[in-house]
Amino acid sequence: MKKYFLSIVALAGMLFATSCQESLVEPQVDGTTTFTIEIPGQMGTKADGDSYKLFVEVYSEDGNTKIHRLEDAITVGTPKTVSLNLVATQVYDIIFWAQKEGASYDVENLNKVEITNLHHNSENGAAFYAIKNDYKPVEVNNPSVTLKRPFAQLNIGTIDEVSYDNNGNKKLEILSTNIKVESAAKYFERINTQESPELGEGRTEVVFEYTGGGILNSTMTIGEGANAKTYKQVSMDYISVLGNKGVVTVTATIEVRDPNGVESTIERVITNVPLQMNYRTNIVGNLITSASDFTIEISEDWDGTDIDKEVVFREVATAAELQDAINDGVDNITLSEDITVNSTLVFKAVPSQSNISRASADVAEFVLDLNGNNLSYAVQDNVGASAIINIHPNAKLSIVGNGTISFVSANPDTQAIPSYATNTITNEGYLVIGEGVVVINESEGGASYAVDDKGKFILNGGTLIGKRCALRIAKYNQDNVYFEMNGGMVKAQKPAWIQLPGSDANSAPTIDVVINNGTFQSTNSTSAENDLLYTYSFGNSHANTKLTINGGKFIGGTVSIGSGNNKVDAPELQINGGIFDYDVVQWLINDTYKVLYQANFLVSSSDELRAAVLAGKTNIVLANGDYDVANCGGKTLTLTGLSKGATIKINNEGEDG
Repeated sequence: MKKYFLSIVALAGMLFATSCQESLVEPQVDGTTTFTIEIPGQMGTKADGDSYKLFVEVYSEDGNTKIHRLEDAITVGTPKTVSLNLVATQVYDIIFWAQKEGASYDVENLNKVEITNLHHNSENGAAFYAIKNDYKPVEVNNPSVTLKRPFAQLNIGTIDEVSYDNNGNKKLEILSTNIKVESAAKYFERINTQESPELGEGRTEVVFEYTGGGILNSTMTIGEGANAKTYKQVSMDYISVLGNKGVVTVTATIEVRDPNGVESTIERVITNVPLQMNYRTNIVGNLITSASDFTIEISEDWDGTDIDKEVVFREVATAAELQDAINDGVDNITLSEDITVNSTLVFKAVPSQSNISRASADVAEFVLDLNGNNLSYAVQDNVGASAIINIHPNAKLSIVGNGTISFVSANPDTQAIPSYATNTITNEGYLVIGEGVVVINESEGGASYAVDDKGKFILNGGTLIGKRCALRIAKYNQDNVYFEMNGGMVKAQKPAWIQLPGSDANSAPTIDVVINNGTFQSTNSTSAENDLLYTYSFGNSHANTKLTINGGKFIGGTVSIGSGNNKVDAPELQINGGIFDYDVVQWLINDTYKVLYQANFLVSSSDELRAAVLAGKTNIVLANGDYDVANCGGKTLTLTGLSKGATIKINNEGEDG
């Protein structure tokens, strides 16, 4: 049986469907089916008596042909009866949608409801929906339909504004608010799928900004009895979620005025905020007067069982404060100054986190925001140091914000250290590095890495710099090692290698490396002898190692597989794109090799194209633009577009071939 679900699809890179009126295919009338539709009362901010506009659309069994549309009104807490003429023996999909009069949603086609405007601090953003899939009137007549919200509601409150000085005057006055939410969605779409994956799976994340709407004149009370606290409500927004639930980053910008008339702007970035369709998420704390701990909860006032999650935000200015924040299990740590530490920072689950609900019950999630500052180690050539950051298998660390993490320690080839590597970051868990983050290891020796990845690592635009090697992807105690590069740079004499130890496993470990974008660059003089990205084994089999290259630039050296003591079981290599200065090769027994993929050459103009051909280049990649291939005759060329924006002009007049 086919399955349908309401999908929330992101905005980036898409063309919006036109909202012209569709032709309706009238059904053969067989009888009247009555539906009782209700928006339950006492649903959080929904009061009995609130009026909404109701839309009902009936689709054929394939879900594509609209055969009926009805528009009516519905009141919260009062059941609404509607009648549809349906064929008793046929199968239908029926979509119900209700929204405030004046809501900015394009509902010409309920299969795809577009968000045309964002409502800030306004109930006009509220809406409700339900879907009846595979409905057969002959089987079920007069069914009841309960509408739920397709949104999460995000509320932010601060305790500062409701504080008073000794004279009874408010300490602060809020003038305006601006809420930015990263990882929202642009429109709702119902998708036919056999698998019914989680809503929004694989969707591109976008950023929405909620502004205007005036200042709320309301308070929020969190907790009960002696634990209850009252907060000034700063904002209320209905947020579309990529999936029926997800985690987003919220930036709250608040303009305030103190009793002396001085105006200022406060910005708070709060990560790992959970949102769920038809649930209410509350963020409260001292948002204005100081960087503090924020309590975040998903309220059960709307739907389902109470799902509480505490996300803690803290700014740190010293090594002691940074270490305390890690020891306390603080989720979001922001550096307010450059910090130098004298011991390894270990990220793992701690007792204070045991009652905090997370994306995975077994994983503690942290965010380290460099915030334009630098993190470094205190002592150079310290024999006792093996890392500045260590991520345990049960932890996830995301490093964001412009800044540098740098490390210099002993040469592991000549000094005795706790582990056979001196790493800026040792990852045995889950590591994410964002754009603007630079990780440097200036230690001498072969086993000195900016990142030593023995878990899961995603590089989203940061830079890794090492002397001999910047990145090792290795299996020792873990299986299923993963590295994904979506941008940024890895730079060293030999930037990166995928390494297996001796024959210490009964079966080949699983290593998966995916390069989508970014640059690997050798700091040596350009030569085919430089290893840019290569696999190596001290004995273990690479039979379950897979390297996929979808894009990126490989500058000043060679990409290769099969190096080391075990050349029998070579890794799997798949190349779908990318720019390569030299041929991609596989090493064979007796140190011979075969070419797997020919070097190519990137050009961005007709002159560069002609110069490349004159220099003997035959595998050429064209950047976006128009290219005249005049004077390029007499050659067999492979021309590949970097994307779909390259156009070739062919004019054989005067050409000799």
